[in-house]
Amino acid sequence: MSRNWDQDEWLAHRDIPNGYAPLLMYKRFKARLDGVTSYYAGPSIEPELPPLPKDDNYQRFTLILGVEDLLLHSEWTRKDGWKTYKRPGLDYFLMYLAQYYEIVLFSSESANFAERMVMKLDPYHAFMTHALFRESTYYIDGHIVKDVSNINRDLSKVIMVDVDPAAYSKQPHNAIPVKRWNGGKEDTELVKLIPLLEYIANSDVKDVRKVLQTFEGCDDYANEYERRELEFRKKAYELWDQQKNQASLSSWIAKLFGMPVPQADKPMIAQDFYRQEGIKNYERMQQFIKENGDKILEEEKQREREFLEQQNFTLGNVIKGVVDPQAQAAAAAQAAQAASTAQASN
Repeated sequence: MSRNWDQDEWLAHRDIPNGYAPLLMYKRFKARLDGVTSYYAGPSIEPELPPLPKDDNYQRFTLILGVEDLLLHSEWTRKDGWKTYKRPGLDYFLMYLAQYYEIVLFSSESANFAERMVMKLDPYHAFMTHALFRESTYYIDGHIVKDVSNINRDLSKVIMVDVDPAAYSKQPHNAIPVKRWNGGKEDTELVKLIPLLEYIANSDVKDVRKVLQTFEGCDDYANEYERRELEFRKKAYELWDQQKNQASLSSWIAKLFGMPVPQADKPMIAQDFYRQEGIKNYERMQQFIKENGDKILEEEKQREREFLEQQNFTLGNVIKGVVDPQAQAAAAAQAAQAASTAQASN
């Protein structure tokens, strides 16, 4: 592997010349070895997603969610073997945010192991748009890396949520880190994250990375956003109180002449309006699933049955094309007997 470059190799490694000096031989050896290891460390399936629909009403942002210990947690016991649990609030989290985001699940496990488990998270195909698996990751320095630079999406509109910093190490400014879930029933991390993601989706954000960079260094992005919203709300209420005091003179005059004085409630900030509309949309989706869920599942089962029937038909054709050994032996004996009879008649 330390031999001189051939023509094609030299074009790719012009910084390492030919020659038999020990250092040059070592550099050529290392370059070739790195090429081999990078081939096996790269994705076997490119994580390219289909183009977004050309629809002005379609979600502008893509939310890429890790799976293991973010959404699901698996445990093994002697009694029950492997069991997988959903993080508290997961169904609400997915259904609520589906109105704002194209939701993509990105598992660190292989598709053979994780695909069926991931698909069960959205049996109605209503919330999750796509799923990616281990086959679309890189393996770098002992870590699984989810490089989303080639997913066919504008990275200024992509947010990654994961529990493993190595997973988003290629795009750290697109990431929201979340604490690992170990199976505890009192966990609230997913629900806590909704206000931040809802704010980004409803704001006139040109590049999500610029927003998320303002949170870098914070231990908990959700808690930090809650603190900022409370601070903004406090200032809005203080301004409202000032305006209310200025209007007190006109209210006193109105009382003097027996005119009704309107009682003003504390003002709503933009996030309150977003939340009201978001909850209404969530409730409409919930009602739709309640009314049509069984029908959707039955249609999905019918599609599976049709697919399996087609597979069985194809397999049946293959099997029918295989010669039965007993029939083959009987045919050979019959042919030999016919040949013997023909010779005797001659």
